[in-house]
Amino acid sequence: MDNKTFAKMVFSAAENMDISPLFVAAQAALESGWGKHVIGKYNFFGITADEHYAGKTIMVKTREVFSVPDKNLPSNWVLHSATKRVDGKYDYSVDRPFRDYDTMEQALNDHFDVLRQDHFRAAWPFRNDPNKYIELLQSGKEKYATDPNYVSTMKSMFRSVQKLLA
Repeated sequence: MDNKTFAKMVFSAAENMDISPLFVAAQAALESGWGKHVIGKYNFFGITADEHYAGKTIMVKTREVFSVPDKNLPSNWVLHSATKRVDGKYDYSVDRPFRDYDTMEQALNDHFDVLRQDHFRAAWPFRNDPNKYIELLQSGKEKYATDPNYVSTMKSMFRSVQKLLA
């Protein structure tokens, strides 16, 4: 599936949700490489599973960024390495569980629920303004993503998706 088809598919599926479909389509495109690197069947968003998640999961090797060399990782993660970056933070190579969905609707609904969690409450009123929303998702103590460049990357994705949908 090409990028335009992927963007249209996710945008259309998210149009009836109470959040910007541009935000949803751009985040799905970024997190899944335009649908080419989906986790499991429908996890377009890279939604992880903590030790309390009761649904289906799949272990995936991934990179996380933390500010300490000896981060206390959850018991359901497997650490491969922690390497210091030039900015003083650390790249962690880990295996960690991600959620696995049977349908796109299941994935979209769960993504919506994740974004509505209490620690993202300050961002929620801006869910229909993708630029402001992503800034606020990354501004609190609990951030949506560990990538320090996530805001600028997502803003670039908003522009890419808008061009494809024009």
